[in-house]
Amino acid sequence: SEAMLEQAIKRLADKAEYCKLHAEDLNDKFNSNVDLAYALNTFHLFTDLSKFLASIACALKPGGCFVFNISTPTYGFEKLSKEEIATIKANKDFYTKLNESAPNEILIYTIALLDKIIDCDFTEVFTKDSVEQIFASVGMRLEDSTEVIIKMQADYQRNIWSMMAQSFVSDQKQIDDLVKSIELPEELHIRQAIFKLVNQS
Repeated sequence: SEAMLEQAIKRLADKAEYCKLHAEDLNDKFNSNVDLAYALNTFHLFTDLSKFLASIACALKPGGCFVFNISTPTYGFEKLSKEEIATIKANKDFYTKLNESAPNEILIYTIALLDKIIDCDFTEVFTKDSVEQIFASVGMRLEDSTEVIIKMQADYQRNIWSMMAQSFVSDQKQIDDLVKSIELPEELHIRQAIFKLVNQS
């Protein structure tokens, strides 16, 4: 979102070039000249994953790395704690209320995936094996993976929600009211799988 780019520019000033573009269009800007691509919490946003995978593969140099994390609602973890389930339910409440304010197919899809995770239905989510197979189809090899649990304070999550909501709603007071309306535990637990893949082409 624009808000996330503004935060990055404030932190890094002129140390980087900032481009706002769709991930599927990476190969329009980059052509086999990227050493490292990193994606943070984005997999549930791609309605056409095949275009995204092709763009990443075309953007990376031979031997270039793609590092990304994936979490609920798009990754199936074998076991989730009560704290993690509470965090998932809070996210579902946020996306549901945001969708009521600004209906969008990405939000609807995200809510449906969260419902499946809550119901322990992992039929439409990624696993380590499926990630490895999918990326192998575009010439990328899985080099490493791990799982971590991130613990964050409720205010940090509210800030993330506020920035995300700006992509869908323009009225800041409406966003603030929406974010404040979500009941959150003081500490949130979010499990993430982290992958490092190498472009073999």
